Amino acid sequence: MNRDRNIISRALQRAGQEALTDEDISAETVKWRTCRDFYLPVLLATLAGTEWTCLKVRAALALAPGENFSPYLYAYTLPADCAKPIEVQRNDEFIIEGNTLYTDRADAVLLYITNGKIADAADYITGDDYPEYRALIFSPSLTECLEYKLAATVALKITGDSNQYRMLYAAATQIESQAWKTSKSQGSSRQNGNPWWSEKLGLTTEGKDGYAHY
Repeated sequence: MNRDRNIISRALQRAGQEALTDEDISAETVKWRTCRDFYLPVLLATLAGTEWTCLKVRAALALAPGENFSPYLYAYTLPADCAKPIEVQRNDEFIIEGNTLYTDRADAVLLYITNGKIADAADYITGDDYPEYRALIFSPSLTECLEYKLAATVALKITGDSNQYRMLYAAATQIESQAWKTSKSQGSSRQNGNPWWSEKLGLTTEGKDGYAHY
């Protein structure tokens, strides 16, 4: 994966800075160093923040090694590129501890948001800015959200303007909220799927031993 210079330039402009130039890069200016150093962390945090429809994938899970001490029947290893888990098929309940997903579902398939992380170092993309991540295709809303979050970081790091930071971050949060609503309206979920028997009786929907399901 490479940094998107267009996203960086628009982020800088949203933060009241000039667009990125080749001179900024060669001179290692503050605005370039800030964008370079925070691009991936901001992107990963953005992907983990909500259900971006454009990056939804499904994968069959592999059983995790070692003993399973949870109250669930099965322990699975999360995919290396899992930024945000969404659901196991049929909305079975699950919990996540570290890199392990626990559920009663045999042969579990996980719907999740991918961040493009490559599991095997032998497959890293030599020459990319982030060789351990494959390139991703962003929707317009995800692109805009990333721009605002990166702009907020730039504003805080370069100008120290906390008011501008809050304003820019609030804009990103509003985009995330709309993306979550869009994701829910386009896919099945507990909210618009079949209710659990416990929900029909008005009982709690928490998982076993007080764990909340995701």
